[in-house]
Amino acid sequence: MDDPSGQRFRRNSGWVLAVFFFWSFLCISSVFYYSVIRQKELRQTSRQIAWRQGDIPALKGTIYSSDGRRLAYSVLEFFIFYKRESTGEQLSVLLNRPVLDGDLVSAREVQILEPHLGAFRSPFRIEARETRKCQPGSEKF
Repeated sequence: MDDPSGQRFRRNSGWVLAVFFFWSFLCISSVFYYSVIRQKELRQTSRQIAWRQGDIPALKGTIYSSDGRRLAYSVLEFFIFYKRESTGEQLSVLLNRPVLDGDLVSAREVQILEPHLGAFRSPFRIEARETRKCQPGSEKF
């Protein structure tokens, strides 16, 4: 039962070393493949899906008068933009109403369209903007 010459240990150690070297080769070759061979393609893709840095204005909230009346308030509105007429027709079918380029959409409609926005290179985009609203009879802000 005992192996006095250590042949079994050497054989098992050889297998462990072979697996380790094979795994190392796979790691090194994948690093080379993605950093040298596919570098341009991956950079182009990352530029298309990367977040752009910019200022995002904070909502200003609601302004009340001294007697408690609401004078002005901020509303977050969503607008939809697309380039092809066929996209507008497809959006009209999804939302059950005519949709124009630059049209105002509700938060509920944004929820309906959200699964379609996750697709790479979506044929449309939704832009959120803060709009300042004033109560009738109050001064314009």
